[in-house]
Amino acid sequence: MPDSHKSSRFPQGDDRRIAHEETERQTKRLIERFKENPQIIFDRYFWLDTDLDYKGGSSLSYYETFHDLLPEGTKLLKDYIEEVLKERWGDALFADFGGVGSNIAKAFTPGFFKRSFGVALFDERFRPSTEWRTEEIRAADAALNHTVIEGDLRDPDLYEHLREELEGEKLDLLIERMGKGLEFSPTDTKTVGALLQTWYDLVREGGLMLIQIPIHFNIFIQAWVEKVQRETGGTLEIKCAIGDSDAGTDAQSVLLIHKQPGAPAKLPMLTAAEVGNLIEHDRKK
Repeated sequence: MPDSHKSSRFPQGDDRRIAHEETERQTKRLIERFKENPQIIFDRYFWLDTDLDYKGGSSLSYYETFHDLLPEGTKLLKDYIEEVLKERWGDALFADFGGVGSNIAKAFTPGFFKRSFGVALFDERFRPSTEWRTEEIRAADAALNHTVIEGDLRDPDLYEHLREELEGEKLDLLIERMGKGLEFSPTDTKTVGALLQTWYDLVREGGLMLIQIPIHFNIFIQAWVEKVQRETGGTLEIKCAIGDSDAGTDAQSVLLIHKQPGAPAKLPMLTAAEVGNLIEHDRKK
């Protein structure tokens, strides 16, 4: 007998629409609560403007999240990224999706990035208890040429805003690690695939993507990565690591995508039949 819980994890048809509408309602309620009491952000989420590389403390660095995707012996995520993007030194553009990104931006060698962005529901650095630091924070962002764009990553208008800020250019580095914030991510493969394609479109040839995927989609990740490898003829370097937690100290599910010369304009995606077969296989476990 199929597990009814597993059957409901990947809604289709009307169930997909209902699940999407419920996620929209939850997100709007959360935004309203944040506006009423910004402290909720700190009570609910503990990965806030965290460090690129490990510096001690309880907050998980980006290096710790993505280290399984890096070449053996890599000690710093900063060094790996600067080596991969070295030909773009001084002209490189970076965006942190799901975070304000200021601590990441300042971790790099000064002058490496021409401009950087944080894209998040809220810039949690500005709250009543830190009003006295407002000008200091703004000055630090200005010195880095760093801009925070507030908005929902599922909202097409947000990407129009980002494209306007990019002024016709594309990103060299896109990082997304939302941790517990993934609780509001779409629950169906079609919507997530469209979102990944939007992000991919924003990155230039030669650019790098480091992406956290909700563990909800673990059953699809390896099969999708193998399909991309087969169908792109080496023009995309793509790796994955499968985790068992979206947040906390356990490993997360993550992707690395490096667009090589001649990379395709569109990412290959799993077909509906392939998705269905993987879901059926998962049900029978």
